Amino acid sequence: MAESPRPPESEKKDAGAHADDLLKATPDPHRESQQSSEELATWHRLAGVGIEFIVAFGLFAWLGWWLDKKFATGPWLLIAGCALGFTSGLWSLIKAARKMM
Repeated sequence: MAESPRPPESEKKDAGAHADDLLKATPDPHRESQQSSEELATWHRLAGVGIEFIVAFGLFAWLGWWLDKKFATGPWLLIAGCALGFTSGLWSLIKAARKMM
């Protein structure tokens, strides 16, 4: 039987370098899961801040509307409730932003 020819040394080096490149290019699943969980936590915090802002604004606006209806004061308590709700929501947004920094 004839012996199979061996590849030249330069081809061996190229194959080794190619294998190293493949290993470097392969993503580390542990690192990716850690990064994605950090991103997910950030998105959860941001969503919480947004929901808190909307709830504060909506609650104070509803309270102003209800008080306007009860006391027949026109749109003034609604406007005051919206302003108070916006201010309250903005305050919680600023506090959350400072905490994230």
